[in-house]
Amino acid sequence: MKKSALLSLTILSLTLFVLGTCSGAIMTFNTTINESGTYTFDEDLIIAQNYQSGILINASDVIIDGNNFKLTTNASEPGFGIYVGEGYNFTNIEIKNLNISNFERGIYICNANRVSVHNCEFHNISENIFAIDGAEFYAYLNKINKSERGSVRSGPIASPKVVYEYDGQEFTYRLGNYYDLNDSYKDDDNNGVIDSVISISRMHDPYPLKETPDNYVIKELYYPTVENLSRYEKPMIVDIFALTDEPKYYMGAVKPEPTPEPEPTPSKSSVGTIVKEEQQQGTKEGFGSQNIRDRVTLSNVIADDPLDAKLAREELKDNVLGYKDDMTLNEDAVVIGGPVSNAFANKYNDMFEKPISNDYPGENTGIIQVLKVQETSGSIVQTHYIIYIAGSDRFGTEAAVEYFKTLTELPEEPILVKWVDGKPVLVE
Repeated sequence: MKKSALLSLTILSLTLFVLGTCSGAIMTFNTTINESGTYTFDEDLIIAQNYQSGILINASDVIIDGNNFKLTTNASEPGFGIYVGEGYNFTNIEIKNLNISNFERGIYICNANRVSVHNCEFHNISENIFAIDGAEFYAYLNKINKSERGSVRSGPIASPKVVYEYDGQEFTYRLGNYYDLNDSYKDDDNNGVIDSVISISRMHDPYPLKETPDNYVIKELYYPTVENLSRYEKPMIVDIFALTDEPKYYMGAVKPEPTPEPEPTPSKSSVGTIVKEEQQQGTKEGFGSQNIRDRVTLSNVIADDPLDAKLAREELKDNVLGYKDDMTLNEDAVVIGGPVSNAFANKYNDMFEKPISNDYPGENTGIIQVLKVQETSGSIVQTHYIIYIAGSDRFGTEAAVEYFKTLTELPEEPILVKWVDGKPVLVE
């Protein structure tokens, strides 16, 4: 493996390197990268018996380009193909064009941010990708064996928003990975992305590829905040965060104002049901728009914690439900409180772009985010909106609920709000 000519080769340690990993295991590595730079394979790298693992990345701003060569091992007790070091929160790691085989774990990423794995192949590996405790992890255009496990706890495996060419047409969406699936999986949009979520153990791909990666040409990549989805078998999860306009309008061009059209009345199944006056009884006043008020009227408001339920009754509507085991994503819902205090939130927390925890979004801070779910039955498509309003603590949740009432429409991206001096303040 060679490094860019602009940087010294001396940072590559080709001698025995022993490291305790975040899994608690002690690993010996063949190669260690200690400085930023681009490292390109110029031949296959076969890890000998006296090493358990292949490459340790111990720096930020590192690109490993496999150049379509192999990283494999003959070790009797193989470890990791590539490991991103623990404890330093390394950022901007890219691993591409590499064929990885015969390891216990192909790529192991621990506490690293903005990591991309793309155009790689995984063979004869117990867990092809294992990623924990990091933000913005992207895995796309890889060839993955569906019979082998994976675990990505920081989000789904997919690309950022991308402009790509497929079958002679240009699309703006997200791309996942290729699994050599049978023809029963549909691609009704003909955009090269299968209309199903593929799950391998704890690794979930909402945008699996219809064809092998060489059939997709990437033209532009956009890096929004990471999206989180988990497996859900019945409805098809649709990305409401994907770009919907031409890319030039996201790069500074001014979009012409559209001709105003009457705002459609929201409904529980997107079939245009009018919100009747009797339905609105019990819904509170003081909303910033009739649109948001109607959305609350037609949604189940779910809050388990007594204080969250009290807040919901005071601010949103009288009829607040506790969680029941038969509750699913097949109905519109406003979910109040995070996974610790709300069983519904705990069940679906990882499906949202920003999962809630005691540490995120932080002290006195709440978040408002929306998941759009499309359920298909024959030729009938029903659309449901799951509005998730929660914080890391009580003040954060209250700030998010109060700020939600001021909105004029549902947000397309998560909104952070902080409780400051007795009122909610938008976090820019």
